[in-house]
Amino acid sequence: MKKTLLFLLCFLLVSASVFAGCSRGEEKAYYFNTDTGCLLGNTLYQSMGGDYFVWNPDAEEIRYGLCRDALCTHKDTDSICPDNVWLWNKTVITDGEKLFLNVQNALLTDVNGAMFRQIYSMKPDGTEFRLLYTYEASGNTSPVMRCMDGYLYFEQGFYRKDPENLTNLNDQYKNILRISTGGGKPEVVIGEEMNMNSTYYIDETKEYLVSEEESCLTVTDRETGIVTRQCDIEGIPVFVRIYEGQTYLIAAKPITVVGTRADGSEARKRFDSYILYRLEHNEFQKLAEGVFTFTLDGIWSSEVSYDYIGTKSAQEGAYGETEEKDYFSVTTKKLYKMTENGKQVEEIRLGEDFRYGDEIEIVSGANGKLLVNCSNQKQFFETGDSQYRTCLLAVKDGSVIIEKIYEN
Repeated sequence: MKKTLLFLLCFLLVSASVFAGCSRGEEKAYYFNTDTGCLLGNTLYQSMGGDYFVWNPDAEEIRYGLCRDALCTHKDTDSICPDNVWLWNKTVITDGEKLFLNVQNALLTDVNGAMFRQIYSMKPDGTEFRLLYTYEASGNTSPVMRCMDGYLYFEQGFYRKDPENLTNLNDQYKNILRISTGGGKPEVVIGEEMNMNSTYYIDETKEYLVSEEESCLTVTDRETGIVTRQCDIEGIPVFVRIYEGQTYLIAAKPITVVGTRADGSEARKRFDSYILYRLEHNEFQKLAEGVFTFTLDGIWSSEVSYDYIGTKSAQEGAYGETEEKDYFSVTTKKLYKMTENGKQVEEIRLGEDFRYGDEIEIVSGANGKLLVNCSNQKQFFETGDSQYRTCLLAVKDGSVIIEKIYEN
Protein backbone atom coordinates (compact mmCIF):
# COMPACT_ATOMS: atom_id res chain seq x y z
CA MET A 1 0.00 0.00 0.00
CA LYS A 2 2.94 2.32 0.65
CA LYS A 3 3.73 2.55 -3.05
CA THR A 4 0.21 3.83 -3.58
CA LEU A 5 1.00 6.70 -1.22
CA LEU A 6 4.42 7.44 -2.73
CA PHE A 7 3.52 7.27 -6.30
CA LEU A 8 0.59 7.26 -6.77
CA LEU A 9 -2.20 7.57 -4.62
CA CYS A 10 -2.07 9.18 -6.18
CA PHE A 11 -3.48 10.32 -9.43
CA LEU A 12 -6.77 11.25 -9.18
CA LEU A 13 -8.94 12.87 -11.45
CA VAL A 14 -12.13 14.81 -12.38
CA SER A 15 -15.97 15.07 -12.57
CA ALA A 16 -18.65 16.65 -14.72
CA SER A 17 -17.41 20.16 -14.01
CA VAL A 18 -14.04 21.87 -13.87
CA PHE A 19 -12.59 20.82 -10.53
CA ALA A 20 -9.34 22.73 -10.29
CA GLY A 21 -9.23 26.30 -11.57
CA CYS A 22 -6.25 27.68 -13.40
CA SER A 23 -7.68 30.67 -15.19
CA ARG A 24 -11.09 32.23 -15.24
CA GLY A 25 -11.53 32.78 -18.95
CA GLU A 26 -13.50 30.70 -21.40
CA GLU A 27 -14.99 27.34 -20.52
CA LYS A 28 -12.44 24.56 -20.60
CA ALA A 29 -12.42 20.80 -20.76
CA TYR A 30 -13.06 18.88 -17.55
CA TYR A 31 -9.78 18.40 -15.74
CA PHE A 32 -8.19 17.49 -12.45
CA ASN A 33 -4.58 17.72 -11.29
CA THR A 34 -2.63 15.53 -8.88
CA ASP A 35 0.98 15.52 -7.76
CA THR A 36 2.28 13.59 -10.76
CA GLY A 37 -0.40 13.78 -13.39
CA CYS A 38 -3.73 15.09 -14.57
CA LEU A 39 -6.93 14.04 -16.23
CA LEU A 40 -7.99 16.25 -19.13
CA GLY A 41 -11.36 15.24 -20.50
CA ASN A 42 -11.27 11.44 -20.40
CA THR A 43 -7.50 11.23 -20.87
CA LEU A 44 -4.98 10.66 -18.11
CA TYR A 45 -1.48 12.12 -18.49
CA GLN A 46 0.98 10.89 -15.91
CA SER A 47 4.61 10.42 -14.99
CA MET A 48 6.12 8.73 -11.96
CA GLY A 49 9.36 10.57 -12.57
CA GLY A 50 10.26 8.68 -15.75
CA ASP A 51 8.44 8.38 -19.06
CA TYR A 52 5.03 9.93 -19.53
CA PHE A 53 2.15 7.63 -20.17
CA VAL A 54 -1.26 8.48 -21.58
CA TRP A 55 -4.43 6.50 -20.84
CA ASN A 56 -7.94 6.80 -22.21
CA PRO A 57 -10.58 4.15 -21.41
CA ASP A 58 -11.61 4.00 -25.07
CA ALA A 59 -8.07 3.51 -26.41
CA GLU A 60 -6.80 0.03 -27.21
CA GLU A 61 -3.53 0.46 -25.35
CA ILE A 62 -1.70 2.80 -23.02
CA ARG A 63 0.45 5.24 -24.99
CA TYR A 64 3.91 6.09 -23.70
CA GLY A 65 5.36 9.54 -24.35
CA LEU A 66 3.99 12.93 -25.38
CA CYS A 67 6.04 13.54 -28.52
CA ARG A 68 3.93 12.97 -31.66
CA ASP A 69 6.76 13.27 -34.21
CA ALA A 70 7.19 9.77 -35.68
CA LEU A 71 10.69 10.64 -36.90
CA CYS A 72 11.94 12.07 -33.60
CA THR A 73 14.66 10.02 -31.85
CA HIS A 74 14.15 11.90 -28.56
CA LYS A 75 17.94 12.27 -28.35
CA ASP A 76 18.55 15.61 -30.07
CA THR A 77 20.49 18.00 -27.83
CA ASP A 78 19.73 21.06 -29.94
CA SER A 79 15.99 20.65 -30.34
CA ILE A 80 14.31 19.32 -27.20
CA CYS A 81 11.07 17.34 -27.36
CA PRO A 82 8.95 16.42 -24.28
CA ASP A 83 10.32 12.84 -24.36
CA ASN A 84 13.98 13.78 -24.72
CA VAL A 85 16.23 11.28 -22.92
CA TRP A 86 17.97 14.15 -21.10
CA LEU A 87 14.77 15.29 -19.41
CA TRP A 88 14.39 13.52 -16.07
CA ASN A 89 12.23 13.51 -12.93
CA LYS A 90 9.08 14.74 -14.68
CA THR A 91 5.55 15.76 -13.76
CA VAL A 92 2.62 17.02 -15.85
CA ILE A 93 -0.48 19.07 -14.99
CA THR A 94 -3.09 21.01 -16.97
CA ASP A 95 -5.19 24.17 -16.88
CA GLY A 96 -7.93 22.59 -18.98
CA GLU A 97 -6.34 23.66 -22.27
CA LYS A 98 -2.60 23.07 -22.18
CA LEU A 99 -0.26 20.62 -20.49
CA PHE A 100 2.53 21.95 -18.28
CA LEU A 101 5.66 19.89 -17.66
CA ASN A 102 8.25 20.28 -14.92
CA VAL A 103 11.48 18.44 -15.73
CA GLN A 104 15.14 18.26 -14.79
CA ASN A 105 17.24 19.04 -17.85
CA ALA A 106 20.45 17.04 -17.42
CA LEU A 107 21.99 18.79 -20.42
CA LEU A 108 22.26 21.96 -18.32
CA THR A 109 24.15 20.39 -15.38
CA ASP A 110 27.40 22.35 -15.15
CA VAL A 111 30.93 21.38 -14.12
CA ASN A 112 30.10 22.19 -10.49
CA GLY A 113 27.20 19.75 -10.51
CA ALA A 114 24.52 22.45 -10.37
CA MET A 115 21.14 21.06 -11.47
CA PHE A 116 18.50 22.92 -13.40
CA ARG A 117 14.78 22.37 -13.74
CA GLN A 118 12.57 23.69 -16.54
CA ILE A 119 8.87 24.37 -16.98
CA TYR A 120 7.37 23.78 -20.43
CA SER A 121 3.89 24.16 -21.90
CA MET A 122 2.38 22.27 -24.83
CA LYS A 123 -0.95 21.42 -26.38
CA PRO A 124 -2.35 17.93 -25.77
CA ASP A 125 -1.93 17.15 -29.47
CA GLY A 126 1.85 17.52 -29.06
CA THR A 127 2.16 20.92 -30.72
CA GLU A 128 3.43 24.27 -29.41
CA PHE A 129 6.02 22.78 -27.06
CA ARG A 130 7.41 25.90 -25.40
CA LEU A 131 9.91 26.66 -22.63
CA LEU A 132 8.44 28.93 -19.95
CA TYR A 133 11.17 29.09 -17.32
CA THR A 134 14.55 27.63 -16.26
CA TYR A 135 15.78 27.66 -12.66
CA GLU A 136 18.61 26.18 -10.62
CA ALA A 137 17.44 23.79 -7.93
CA SER A 138 18.81 21.58 -5.18
CA GLY A 139 18.78 17.81 -5.55
CA ASN A 140 15.67 17.31 -3.43
CA THR A 141 13.59 19.96 -5.16
CA SER A 142 10.21 18.42 -5.97
CA PRO A 143 8.94 18.56 -9.58
CA VAL A 144 5.33 18.86 -8.33
CA MET A 145 3.39 21.91 -9.51
CA ARG A 146 -0.04 23.38 -8.66
CA CYS A 147 -2.28 25.35 -11.00
CA MET A 148 -4.66 28.06 -9.81
CA ASP A 149 -5.98 31.39 -11.14
CA GLY A 150 -3.79 31.39 -14.24
CA TYR A 151 -0.57 30.62 -12.34
CA LEU A 152 1.72 27.64 -11.92
CA TYR A 153 3.00 27.23 -8.36
CA PHE A 154 6.27 25.35 -7.90
CA GLU A 155 9.10 24.94 -5.41
CA GLN A 156 12.76 25.84 -5.69
CA GLY A 157 15.22 24.17 -3.36
CA PHE A 158 18.50 25.66 -2.11
CA TYR A 159 21.55 24.36 -0.26
CA ARG A 160 22.53 25.80 3.11
CA LYS A 161 26.11 24.66 2.55
CA ASP A 162 28.35 22.93 0.02
CA PRO A 163 26.31 20.13 -1.64
CA GLU A 164 29.29 17.76 -1.31
CA ASN A 165 29.07 18.03 2.50
CA LEU A 166 25.36 17.43 2.97
CA THR A 167 24.32 15.18 5.85
CA ASN A 168 20.48 15.35 5.79
CA LEU A 169 17.50 17.26 4.40
CA ASN A 170 18.00 20.02 6.95
CA ASP A 171 20.97 21.11 4.83
CA GLN A 172 18.45 22.22 2.19
CA TYR A 173 15.44 24.54 2.22
CA LYS A 174 12.90 25.67 -0.34
CA ASN A 175 10.73 28.59 -1.40
CA ILE A 176 7.38 28.52 -3.22
CA LEU A 177 7.19 30.56 -6.43
CA ARG A 178 4.57 31.10 -9.09
CA ILE A 179 4.70 31.96 -12.76
CA SER A 180 1.96 32.82 -15.22
CA THR A 181 0.77 29.93 -17.40
CA GLY A 182 1.85 32.11 -20.32
CA GLY A 183 5.39 32.48 -18.99
CA GLY A 184 7.24 35.56 -17.76
CA LYS A 185 9.06 36.44 -14.57
CA PRO A 186 8.23 34.34 -11.47
CA GLU A 187 7.38 35.83 -8.09
CA VAL A 188 7.96 34.42 -4.62
CA VAL A 189 4.84 33.22 -2.80
CA ILE A 190 6.55 31.84 0.32
CA GLY A 191 10.17 32.83 0.92
CA GLU A 192 10.61 31.71 4.51
CA GLU A 193 13.11 28.88 3.96
CA MET A 194 10.55 26.09 4.23
CA ASN A 195 11.43 22.58 5.41
CA MET A 196 12.08 20.26 2.47
CA ASN A 197 9.65 17.69 3.96
CA SER A 198 6.71 20.09 3.72
CA THR A 199 4.29 20.07 0.79
CA TYR A 200 2.36 23.07 -0.55
CA TYR A 201 -1.25 23.01 -1.81
CA ILE A 202 -3.65 25.75 -2.87
CA ASP A 203 -7.36 26.17 -3.53
CA GLU A 204 -9.43 29.24 -4.38
CA THR A 205 -9.34 30.72 -0.87
CA LYS A 206 -6.58 29.00 1.13
CA GLU A 207 -3.02 27.70 1.11
CA TYR A 208 -2.13 24.44 2.85
CA LEU A 209 1.17 23.15 4.19
CA VAL A 210 1.52 19.45 4.97
CA SER A 211 4.63 18.20 6.76
CA GLU A 212 5.76 14.59 7.11
CA GLU A 213 7.26 15.40 10.49
CA GLU A 214 4.08 16.43 12.30
CA SER A 215 0.40 15.56 12.40
CA CYS A 216 -0.85 19.13 12.04
CA LEU A 217 -2.05 20.93 8.93
CA THR A 218 -1.15 24.61 8.49
CA VAL A 219 -3.81 26.66 6.68
CA THR A 220 -3.42 30.26 5.46
CA ASP A 221 -6.38 32.36 4.34
CA ARG A 222 -5.25 33.92 1.06
CA GLU A 223 -7.29 37.10 1.51
CA THR A 224 -6.64 37.92 5.16
CA GLY A 225 -3.31 36.17 5.68
CA ILE A 226 -4.64 34.57 8.88
CA VAL A 227 -2.79 31.33 9.68
CA THR A 228 -4.45 28.45 11.56
CA ARG A 229 -3.33 24.96 12.45
CA GLN A 230 -5.59 21.92 12.67
CA CYS A 231 -3.98 19.30 14.92
CA ASP A 232 -6.96 17.13 15.85
CA ILE A 233 -6.58 15.03 12.71
CA GLU A 234 -6.59 11.27 13.10
CA GLY A 235 -3.59 9.98 11.20
CA ILE A 236 -0.73 11.88 9.54
CA PRO A 237 -1.76 14.44 6.85
CA VAL A 238 -0.48 13.28 3.47
CA PHE A 239 -2.01 15.39 0.71
CA VAL A 240 -4.81 17.80 -0.19
CA ARG A 241 -7.10 17.43 -3.20
CA ILE A 242 -9.49 19.96 -4.73
CA TYR A 243 -12.38 18.04 -6.27
CA GLU A 244 -15.76 19.23 -7.55
CA GLY A 245 -15.18 22.62 -5.98
CA GLN A 246 -14.45 21.20 -2.53
CA THR A 247 -11.23 20.59 -0.66
CA TYR A 248 -10.30 17.17 0.72
CA LEU A 249 -7.50 15.94 2.94
CA ILE A 250 -6.13 12.42 3.08
CA ALA A 251 -4.25 11.28 6.20
CA ALA A 252 -2.23 8.09 6.63
CA LYS A 253 -3.17 5.76 9.49
CA PRO A 254 -0.39 3.28 10.37
CA ILE A 255 -1.48 -0.32 10.95
CA THR A 256 0.78 -3.07 12.34
CA VAL A 257 -0.06 -6.60 11.21
CA VAL A 258 1.25 -9.43 13.39
CA GLY A 259 1.66 -13.09 12.39
CA THR A 260 3.13 -16.18 14.05
CA ARG A 261 6.08 -17.89 12.39
CA ALA A 262 6.54 -21.68 12.41
CA ASP A 263 8.99 -21.36 15.34
CA GLY A 264 6.41 -19.46 17.39
CA SER A 265 8.05 -16.03 17.08
CA GLU A 266 6.23 -12.94 15.83
CA ALA A 267 6.33 -11.56 12.30
CA ARG A 268 5.36 -7.89 12.13
CA LYS A 269 4.86 -5.42 9.29
CA ARG A 270 3.50 -1.90 9.11
CA PHE A 271 0.98 -0.84 6.48
CA ASP A 272 -0.75 2.48 5.84
CA SER A 273 -4.50 2.79 5.64
CA TYR A 274 -5.97 6.21 4.87
CA ILE A 275 -8.65 8.54 6.19
CA LEU A 276 -10.60 10.91 3.94
CA TYR A 277 -11.60 14.34 5.26
CA ARG A 278 -13.61 17.12 3.60
CA LEU A 279 -13.25 20.82 4.46
CA GLU A 280 -16.50 22.02 6.03
CA HIS A 281 -16.89 25.34 7.83
CA ASN A 282 -13.12 25.84 7.81
CA GLU A 283 -12.38 22.49 9.47
CA PHE A 284 -11.66 19.07 8.00
CA GLN A 285 -14.39 16.57 8.88
CA LYS A 286 -13.81 12.81 8.67
CA LEU A 287 -15.73 11.00 5.91
CA ALA A 288 -14.38 7.46 5.55
CA GLU A 289 -11.40 5.11 5.86
CA GLY A 290 -9.78 3.08 3.08
CA VAL A 291 -7.55 3.79 0.09
CA PHE A 292 -8.91 6.61 -2.07
CA THR A 293 -8.70 7.61 -5.74
CA PHE A 294 -10.48 10.61 -7.26
CA THR A 295 -11.90 9.87 -10.71
CA LEU A 296 -14.21 11.31 -13.34
CA ASP A 297 -17.06 9.20 -11.98
CA GLY A 298 -16.59 9.82 -8.25
CA ILE A 299 -14.23 9.06 -5.38
CA TRP A 300 -13.35 5.36 -5.31
CA SER A 301 -12.10 3.57 -2.22
CA SER A 302 -11.22 0.00 -1.36
CA GLU A 303 -11.69 -2.22 1.68
CA VAL A 304 -8.72 -4.51 2.26
CA SER A 305 -7.51 -7.22 4.63
CA TYR A 306 -3.91 -7.77 5.73
CA ASP A 307 -2.59 -11.29 6.37
CA TYR A 308 0.69 -12.94 7.29
CA ILE A 309 1.49 -15.58 4.65
CA GLY A 310 4.73 -17.13 5.81
CA THR A 311 8.49 -16.82 6.18
CA LYS A 312 11.19 -18.27 3.98
CA SER A 313 14.76 -17.66 2.85
CA ALA A 314 15.10 -14.96 0.22
CA GLN A 315 18.11 -13.77 -1.73
CA GLU A 316 19.25 -10.30 -0.74
CA GLY A 317 22.20 -8.15 -1.69
CA ALA A 318 24.57 -8.04 -4.63
CA TYR A 319 26.49 -11.15 -3.62
CA GLY A 320 23.60 -13.57 -3.34
CA GLU A 321 23.28 -13.55 0.45
CA THR A 322 20.11 -15.08 1.83
CA GLU A 323 18.06 -14.13 4.86
CA GLU A 324 14.74 -15.08 6.40
CA LYS A 325 12.00 -12.82 5.06
CA ASP A 326 8.40 -12.42 6.23
CA TYR A 327 5.68 -12.22 3.58
CA PHE A 328 2.31 -10.51 4.00
CA SER A 329 -0.60 -10.19 1.60
CA VAL A 330 -2.97 -7.28 1.02
CA THR A 331 -6.30 -8.53 -0.32
CA THR A 332 -8.84 -6.13 -1.79
CA LYS A 333 -12.25 -7.31 -0.57
CA LYS A 334 -14.66 -4.66 -1.87
CA LEU A 335 -14.68 -1.37 -3.77
CA TYR A 336 -16.84 1.64 -3.00
CA LYS A 337 -17.79 4.61 -5.16
CA MET A 338 -18.68 7.89 -3.50
CA THR A 339 -20.64 10.42 -5.54
CA GLU A 340 -22.22 13.80 -4.87
CA ASN A 341 -19.30 14.73 -2.63
CA GLY A 342 -19.67 11.66 -0.47
CA LYS A 343 -23.43 11.87 0.02
CA GLN A 344 -23.99 8.62 -1.87
CA VAL A 345 -21.85 5.50 -1.45
CA GLU A 346 -22.24 2.48 -3.74
CA GLU A 347 -20.69 -0.87 -2.81
CA ILE A 348 -19.07 -2.69 -5.73
CA ARG A 349 -18.31 -6.40 -5.39
CA LEU A 350 -15.31 -8.14 -6.93
CA GLY A 351 -16.15 -10.50 -9.77
CA GLU A 352 -14.80 -13.99 -10.45
CA ASP A 353 -11.65 -12.51 -12.01
CA PHE A 354 -10.25 -11.87 -8.52
CA ARG A 355 -9.13 -14.19 -5.71
CA TYR A 356 -7.59 -14.16 -2.27
CA GLY A 357 -4.35 -12.16 -2.21
CA ASP A 358 -5.22 -9.88 -5.13
CA GLU A 359 -4.38 -6.27 -4.33
CA ILE A 360 -6.15 -3.79 -6.62
CA GLU A 361 -4.57 -0.33 -6.80
CA ILE A 362 -6.85 2.13 -8.57
CA VAL A 363 -4.86 4.59 -10.68
CA SER A 364 -7.63 6.45 -12.51
CA GLY A 365 -11.16 6.20 -13.80
CA ALA A 366 -13.40 7.64 -16.51
CA ASN A 367 -16.53 6.68 -18.46
CA GLY A 368 -17.42 3.95 -15.97
CA LYS A 369 -14.03 2.24 -16.37
CA LEU A 370 -11.10 1.95 -13.98
CA LEU A 371 -7.38 1.80 -14.68
CA VAL A 372 -5.81 -0.42 -12.00
CA ASN A 373 -2.62 -2.25 -11.12
CA CYS A 374 -3.17 -5.71 -9.69
CA SER A 375 -0.74 -8.09 -8.01
CA ASN A 376 -0.83 -11.05 -5.62
CA GLN A 377 1.75 -11.42 -2.85
CA LYS A 378 0.48 -14.89 -1.95
CA GLN A 379 1.36 -16.07 -5.45
CA PHE A 380 4.72 -14.33 -5.13
CA PHE A 381 5.44 -16.19 -1.90
CA GLU A 382 4.50 -19.53 -3.46
CA THR A 383 5.89 -19.18 -7.00
CA GLY A 384 8.06 -16.06 -7.15
CA ASP A 385 5.61 -14.46 -9.62
CA SER A 386 3.34 -11.72 -8.24
CA GLN A 387 1.30 -11.77 -11.47
CA TYR A 388 1.57 -7.98 -11.62
CA ARG A 389 -0.62 -6.58 -14.38
CA THR A 390 -2.24 -3.33 -15.46
CA CYS A 391 -5.93 -3.78 -16.22
CA LEU A 392 -9.03 -2.01 -17.42
CA LEU A 393 -11.94 -2.78 -15.11
CA ALA A 394 -15.62 -2.37 -15.90
CA VAL A 395 -18.65 -2.56 -13.60
CA LYS A 396 -21.21 -5.18 -14.61
CA ASP A 397 -24.26 -6.10 -12.52
CA GLY A 398 -22.76 -4.51 -9.42
CA SER A 399 -19.38 -6.26 -9.76
CA VAL A 400 -16.06 -5.24 -11.28
CA ILE A 401 -14.65 -7.47 -13.99
CA ILE A 402 -11.42 -7.35 -15.96
CA GLU A 403 -12.27 -6.06 -19.42
CA LYS A 404 -8.70 -5.86 -20.65
CA ILE A 405 -5.13 -6.58 -19.53
CA TYR A 406 -2.68 -4.11 -21.01
CA GLU A 407 0.59 -5.33 -22.42
CA ASN A 408 3.64 -4.05 -20.56
